[in-house]
Amino acid sequence: ILRLPDGTLWLATTSGPVHWLPGAKSELKLIPPAIDARQVIQRRDGSLWFAAGAGLVRIDPATEARQDFTSQDGIPSAYAITIAEDSFGDLWGASEGAGIYRIENSAIRSYDGRDGLGGPTNAARIAAIFEDLQKRLCVLTSWDGHSLRVFANGTFQPVEVPFPKGFRLHGWGSKQNGFQ
Repeated sequence: ILRLPDGTLWLATTSGPVHWLPGAKSELKLIPPAIDARQVIQRRDGSLWFAAGAGLVRIDPATEARQDFTSQDGIPSAYAITIAEDSFGDLWGASEGAGIYRIENSAIRSYDGRDGLGGPTNAARIAAIFEDLQKRLCVLTSWDGHSLRVFANGTFQPVEVPFPKGFRLHGWGSKQNGFQ
């Protein structure tokens, strides 16, 4: 759920992007076609971006004009699960088991196992993408024992986390978050 300064709400739902307009005749408005939306963010340019089943959806909140981005545009073909905007204005997205990607100046760059996200033949599952206090891009992953990676020198470097003695399980589910 994302609340805009004008009081309207945007929701990422399994039926697609939904716009809630408050007022005497408040209404929920589905922005077709239906997709399985997982997350919504507002970028610094004001546009809304949804992580959705087959890629990303961009919506202009003023006009509700919609633009879809899929594997034909360079998004990894796996399920899009999360997105974030970094301090440089680049959009980062994660896909289920196919790594992450960055949209910069109208180009899409994908990152996978060859870039430090998992093993040589597979990409790690991505739980979260965020910036740390030093404005470094961080990724929480799974599958190979290194759950935290920091983007440095063009690759994702594993960071050893000093877990307490006897710690063996990170938990069950997806989208766990990290903290400093």
